[in-house]
Amino acid sequence: MSTDSNVPAPQPPAEGFDPGPHACPGACNSLYRRKGLGFINEGNPVLCGKCSAVLRSELLGLDTLAGMLAAREDGFRGSTGSDAAIRAHRNAGSKRSPSPETDLISELEDCLREWMSRKRPVMPQLGYLARPVTECSSWLVANLFMYLPDPELATGLYDDVRRWHSMLAKRAKAGPALVSKPVPCPRCRERGLVQERGAEIVKCTKCGRMMGIGEYESLAAEGAEAADAAKVDTANSRAGLALAHVSL
Repeated sequence: MSTDSNVPAPQPPAEGFDPGPHACPGACNSLYRRKGLGFINEGNPVLCGKCSAVLRSELLGLDTLAGMLAAREDGFRGSTGSDAAIRAHRNAGSKRSPSPETDLISELEDCLREWMSRKRPVMPQLGYLARPVTECSSWLVANLFMYLPDPELATGLYDDVRRWHSMLAKRAKAGPALVSKPVPCPRCRERGLVQERGAEIVKCTKCGRMMGIGEYESLAAEGAEAADAAKVDTANSRAGLALAHVSL
């Protein structure tokens, strides 16, 4: 929904595998879109239950992340007052504020207001003590049921919220410092792979093995393919046992 140049647009799939018109457009089918592997999760009616929950959770998280960014500009973290004064002097002739974080939060507010206007034509008078992000995100969460049945609205709102949540989390340095990876390490076969926030390297905490994110994604794709093959073999075995039982 947002068109500002500071907000990165969603990137098209690298290889363009199409999961079909009834597939969930969320991140749950990203592996299939990139490599054509894994099961396809269908939408209900547009987003699947997991992606709907992610949308609701990250909508609520926008307020916290915006508050963390605002705190950086209030002096709790970041530059000194003299630095801020210098920035204000240099930007005296600009319509933008001296703070890039303040500008970013204003763009987020505009994005949320625009989504509210799709289902609430008369814009509310926000309370004096309530942050615009707080009220807009809370209203959207409470009325999410009006967006989820519509393919255009559900997909667009999902993409915008995930993009904003990811960007604010990086700017505010929020979230876990290390993210655990589900695929076992190819060297020690232990589940100890982790990725530091924002890094392009995945490291095993058990044996020290390091790999690039591209190598890890290849391992994940191979694991998903092997899991699919195992499920097919199990299903065939069960079908064969059922036929043998019937013949007896």
